[in-house]
This record gives sequence, structure tokens and C-alpha cells, in this order.
Amino acid sequence: MQLDPNRDTRPKSGGGLSRTLRVVITLCLAMAALLMARRAWTQAHQTQRTLEVVFACNGCGLDADEVRKAVLAESGAVAGTASQGAGVIRLTVNHRQLSARYQAPDRRTLERAVALPRDPSRAVQAIALLAANLVRDEAAALLEELRPKPGNSAPAASASAPVAPPSPAASASTAPPAPSASASVAPSAPTASASAVAPAHAASASIASPPPRAPAITASDEPPEPMQVRPFNFSVWHPVSLYPSSHQKAIHFELGLLWGRVGEVRGSALTLGVTEVRTSMDGASFATVGTASATARGGMVALGGNWTFGSMSGFQIAGIANAAGRGSAGLQLASANLALEGLDGVQLGLINYAGGTYRGTQIGLINIASNMSGTQIGALNIADEVKGFPVGPLNFNRTGRMQVLTWASTKILGNLGLRYLHRYVYTLLAAGWQPAESSLGGDGYKKVAWQVAVGGHVPYRTVFLDSDIGYVHEGAASQDSGIGHTQVLRLRAMAGWQPFKLIGLFAGAGLRREFPSEGDAKTGGEAIFGVQLF
Repeated sequence: MQLDPNRDTRPKSGGGLSRTLRVVITLCLAMAALLMARRAWTQAHQTQRTLEVVFACNGCGLDADEVRKAVLAESGAVAGTASQGAGVIRLTVNHRQLSARYQAPDRRTLERAVALPRDPSRAVQAIALLAANLVRDEAAALLEELRPKPGNSAPAASASAPVAPPSPAASASTAPPAPSASASVAPSAPTASASAVAPAHAASASIASPPPRAPAITASDEPPEPMQVRPFNFSVWHPVSLYPSSHQKAIHFELGLLWGRVGEVRGSALTLGVTEVRTSMDGASFATVGTASATARGGMVALGGNWTFGSMSGFQIAGIANAAGRGSAGLQLASANLALEGLDGVQLGLINYAGGTYRGTQIGLINIASNMSGTQIGALNIADEVKGFPVGPLNFNRTGRMQVLTWASTKILGNLGLRYLHRYVYTLLAAGWQPAESSLGGDGYKKVAWQVAVGGHVPYRTVFLDSDIGYVHEGAASQDSGIGHTQVLRLRAMAGWQPFKLIGLFAGAGLRREFPSEGDAKTGGEAIFGVQLF
């Protein structure tokens, strides 16, 4: 087969890429609008309880601020004081014994006691869970159900001993009381002379004694027993495993086929299915489907997903999703990453979400955070408050502002863009139109330009300096023109004057490196002048 030498083999305009950019921008804007509307609706309809946390510790080695933050996060409350109508939770730790007392705003009081684990992180988690149960009154029903009823006190007492004597005097005149009966009813039988001296007291004692006070219901009156340690366990589908009670044991190496369930991992876990760790995973886990653990220190790798209900220290790498709970630190790498109660570290994925306070970097297509201290790099960055700066074409948070820019240049006559300015850093997303001929020049055909840029902004009173670097895709307005597209790397510097708060003027120059679809690359310049609003 011979090629026609007269056939036009030049690439057509970049209309396909332009359409793709438009679709991506439209989808990002729609998703941002939905997320912001959902957050606004949730905040408008959600009522948060207020709570005052009082923590006292006698040589327990726990940080009071960490405990307060954990209790507030677990109970879903905000800090307050009793004078403001807040409930008060008093937590006292004495030699690993926790006493919790919650007084609701209506003066209703709940108390509970529990022995704490030796590990400080697990102790904080236990304190937060117990306090949240009391605050939400989830323990009240259980306490009421387990508390002995007054009508059942007498049968319980009589069942624990033989028939009690009708009166001390009668027992003294008939026969000495049986040792078992006297041990369960009274320390010793009073003599006849004693009953004669105080007949009223003897009669009242012989008729009935007040029902014994119900003991306090505690989660655990004794420290939890340490788990039995086993060097190895093989699981097919729990409890079909080498140790059927593996969920109550600490395992150094867990090897699983479909589903393994262990109390604790102190080493590594390898499974073709799912590994479930009831308490802590200290070491490394590798799974085809995923790994779920209460807490984790080390590395978690899975083709499916990794989930820690509590804190995670280390890294999570998965093909689909990673999730970590309160007080986590490290790396999350997956298609979707979730840090439910904040994270100190890095999230790399298509979609990244961090609740609470996030300190670190989010890199992905879509980044969402509550309180961000660091950097967001992505196509769409959403945050409530940002201490740092976001980098991307679309940024939404309360600490920045959106500006509308329109300008003309010697290369593209008409330009309209949205600039998100966050303190001293901004991102720009713009579109341009160039007629075939204009007073500023032209290439003899109509063309459009799609532009993305990242830059810096330095204000001083009513004047400012801007500089940015960006990418421009220029193509013919008509797909039938047979004219190829041009890709441009652009560097600009501008000076501006803002006589009013919402209006500014700017002008400057730019350096362009053009890469046409046909022909050699070339370098040129451009002049710029325009107006910014807001």
C-alpha cells in the first residue's frame, strides 16, 4: 500500500482535549457545589452538645489535653462550661483505675468505674469510650437493668442462707443459733440480758433488716488479663483455625486463607482474604482483600482496603481505600483515603478526605479537609479553614477569596478567568478568544485558548505585584480548519493598583515557549493589561 504524498497528515485542532478540559472543569464545579451545599445543610440542622471535661490523674502518665480532645471527639461535643449549661464529666485516674462521673444539665448523675489498659494510647481510647457512653446515656439502660430491684432483696438474702431465726431472744431461749445462720444474718446472737436492756432494738432487728445496697456496676473491677501469646496461627475461616480461640490470643505470625481473626498481632499477618485484629496490630500486615484493626503501628498493605477504627501510626497502602481513626500519623496511599478524625502526614490518592485537624499534605484529584494545616495539591481542593496554601485550579475554603479577572494580551485578545487567592498564593483557570485579525495582531484564523496557572501575590497598601507560571492550550476555533494546535509554557510578571476594595487594574509582560503540533518550537513575548474584580 502506497501513501498519497498529497494527503494532509497534519493533526487537526485540539478540540478533543479542549472538550475534555471543559468536561473535567464542569464536573469539578458540580461536585464542589454539592459538597458545599451538603456541609451547609448539615451545619444548619445539626445541634451539638456542650461538655466540660475535668480530668485528674495521680501518676498515670496521661496527657490531660489529649484526654479532653479524645472525649470531646468521641462524644461529638464541643467544649463548654457548667455555667453555660454544659454537662460535666469528671474523670479521675488512680493507679490505672478510672472513675467517671457525669452530671447532665438537668442534674441527673451517672457514675462508672473501669480498669485501664497499661498502654497509654489504649488507655486514652478506653477513657474516651466510657465518657462518651455516659454522656450519650447509652449505659443508663444497662445499669438500670442490672441493678437489683428492692422487692428481690429479701429472697436473694434468704436463698443464700438457711432459715433465719425469728428473733434474737427466741433464738437465745431455744437453742444456740447454727453457725451458718449466724454467719449470714448477724455476727453473733445477742444474749437474753442484752435483749432485755434494748427490747425495741432487738425487735426491730428481728423483724427485718434494710436491703443490702446494690454494688456499683463497673465495666471491669480487675485489670484485664493479658492475652496468651502464640508464635503462629493458621486460619481458614474463623474459628476454623489452629487456635479456635485465636481472637483471644496475641499472635506473632498470622497466616490466613479466607478470614483470620486474632486478638492482637505482634509481628506480621499474611492472608489471601481478610485479617481482623480485635485490639492492636504492631508490625506489618499483607492481605489480598483487606485488614481491619482497632489500632495499628507499622504497615498495612492490601489490594482491597485497610481500616483502623482507632489510631494508625505508620503507613496504609491499598488499591481501593484506606481509613484511619482518631490520632493517626503517617502515609495513606490508595484510590480513596479517609482520615476520619485528623491525620499528621501525607495522603496520596484520587480522593482524599480528612476530618478534624489535618497537618501535612494532600495530593490527589479531589482533596477535602476540615481544618487544614499544610498543602492541598489537586484539581479540586475543599477545606473549612486552611493554614498553608492550596494548589489547583479550583479551591474553596473560608480563608481565601475568589476573583474574576479579564485581560487582553498581544497573543490572545480576550481572556476571562477565575483566580483563587489564598494569602500570597493563587491559582488561575481561564479561557481566551482570539479573532482572525485584531489591532493587537492575529494569525489569520480564529482560535481559543485554555489556561491554567499558579502564582504568587505580594500586596502593599493599594499596590501589588503578581507573578505566575502556567500552561496554555491554543487551538483553532473550528475543527474543520485543518490547523493544528499549540501548547505553550508561559511565565508572566505584573504590577497592579487597587484604588477600591473590589476593583483593581494590572499590566505586565510575559515570556512564552510555544510548541506547535507542526514545526519547531519557538520563544516569544507578550504584553498584558486587564482588570480584576473582588
